[in-house]
Amino acid sequence: MKFITKMGIAVSTIGLALFTANGLNQKLVVKHYKYQHPNVKNSVRAAVITDLHSNLIGEDQTDLMSLIDNQFPDVVFLVGDIVDEKLPQSQAELFLNQIVVKYPTYYVTGNHESYTKRGEQVKQMIEAKGIEVLAQESSLFTYNETTLQITGIDDPTFLPPDIALFEAMHNHQSGPYVNVLLAHRPELIEDYLAYPFDIIFSGHAHGGQWRIPGLINGLYAPHQGLFPKYAGGEYNFNHTKLIVSRGLENQKLDHIPRFYNRPEVVIVDFLPMEE
Repeated sequence: MKFITKMGIAVSTIGLALFTANGLNQKLVVKHYKYQHPNVKNSVRAAVITDLHSNLIGEDQTDLMSLIDNQFPDVVFLVGDIVDEKLPQSQAELFLNQIVVKYPTYYVTGNHESYTKRGEQVKQMIEAKGIEVLAQESSLFTYNETTLQITGIDDPTFLPPDIALFEAMHNHQSGPYVNVLLAHRPELIEDYLAYPFDIIFSGHAHGGQWRIPGLINGLYAPHQGLFPKYAGGEYNFNHTKLIVSRGLENQKLDHIPRFYNRPEVVIVDFLPMEE
């Protein structure tokens, strides 16, 4: 009986160790989504990058760039918190310098660019590299006979409290487009749904930090608190789809380790409607 008890304890201990080790796996992962829309003539592939937080992913960002390159995107969306106040901006710039020479790239701010106390300078730095910075404005991107109308809004920390998120939005047009919104914070989804966007990309939640697949999609997220509703994944609202990336950050000194929540790059294929 004692032998059986000891064996049970040993097996349980090994199982717990394996469960924990697998949960702490921080290797980059690609999350794929497909999005069909009647205004897509031919397929377009987008890479969505959020919450880099000036992390260094591989020497000179080689691991991150290799993963993106292997997905062959046609356009890249940077959805906030690319630069962080606690890690060197130069590490984020290593990534920005490489991505812009390979792909058309669009950027919106996150709250941590504001926390640097140099938020406007960060935006100017990114724009000077040739990346299109969207702040309450829209831009048309056409590839493969398909046009995406990409609208971007600043994180609320960049805006006066009496200014609505979309109050200053301009250049938004009507036409045979797929209307895309880049907005860092998913918890503001009700504000976004007041406008005619087809698909929205957000980050900010860091996947809820701790997950238990099949049971808990996220334990805690900024500005959502415990058991966040929009921790990461795909959410559908009538005619609008929200995709929340779990983001990339895992290296800050005050960081709580991710658990079953690997850093991710989101890849979205815009596809024609099936006949």
